[in-house]
Amino acid sequence: MDLQAIKPGQSNTVYATVLAVADNTPITSGTVNFYLYMTEGDYAGYYYDGSNSSWSSTKASAGEATHIDDGLWSLAIAAGAWPDYDSKYILRFEEDGNLHLPDSGQVIPSATGAVAATTYPGGVTQIANEALALVGMVAHNVNDYIENINDTDDEAAKKMARQWASVRDHVIIELAPPEVTFYATPGAELDEDDQNTFSDDWTYVYSKPDNCLSFRGVYGVTRDAAGDQISYQYEEVGDQIGCNYDDDTVVFKYIKLVADTTKWSRELKNVMGHYWAYLCARPMGATAEARAALRAEYERALFVARGNVGKRVYTKDERGRPDTVHRTSIRRQAYGRPL
Repeated sequence: MDLQAIKPGQSNTVYATVLAVADNTPITSGTVNFYLYMTEGDYAGYYYDGSNSSWSSTKASAGEATHIDDGLWSLAIAAGAWPDYDSKYILRFEEDGNLHLPDSGQVIPSATGAVAATTYPGGVTQIANEALALVGMVAHNVNDYIENINDTDDEAAKKMARQWASVRDHVIIELAPPEVTFYATPGAELDEDDQNTFSDDWTYVYSKPDNCLSFRGVYGVTRDAAGDQISYQYEEVGDQIGCNYDDDTVVFKYIKLVADTTKWSRELKNVMGHYWAYLCARPMGATAEARAALRAEYERALFVARGNVGKRVYTKDERGRPDTVHRTSIRRQAYGRPL
């Protein structure tokens, strides 16, 4: 279960994807109860009892969740469960027929409320936890958070929000996971008057596909005898592609900005959280040492997401000089915990 963030002092909605233990398919009906257990804070070791808005020393349900879609369930939990910024929690769930695959996740306070910038005194751990938590909730409300941030007086949150678009686009392009890699048939050929200036005299000029963050190549619609894709020469100028092949014989490969963030993988969100934390470190006053540590965490997360678990990763300091050699299996720290 992804790390989630909440705002203390108000009702918050938490989420979980519930899968069947038998075959990993989404559970979309029945009764699912959420359990909220405080791990740090005044009620550490207690469950929140949603039936009477109190804390219980014995196991108690926070409430019966509502199914949203495709196995995603949600529950709004009252303000009494979220007393302050020092409390932390574990959320888990149970399906009444015990058909569920057990899972749990951390819930922490976020900077979306009235958290002053002084919360981050060189704050490498706090910065990273905020970033990881917000990306953990990205499928639910981080976009609303970004859009509405100017309505608050929280300068720390505003500084984080200003980095969001560059973080999102950079990581999507850098990692290029399957959920954002698309193929598209070229559109209509552009008239000569509408074409950009190319260095070669290409037979055909097309517009890039919509929401193209990064163009990755022109490929034949058929494969060679070995079953491999056939790549063709092309030229990219602005928002246009020049090549010598018509739209019946080739497809465009590109990285797309996927607006539906529920389709983002756990790995993509994890790398995004680490990179966001790194970019936020400087404006939030983190030391050079802290920024270098965050950069190292980001590079390890990226390396792991590319399938390089257990291999060596070389990181750099703030000036781009070789710094440290890490093994990617050593990556679970307070601010480096994968989502």
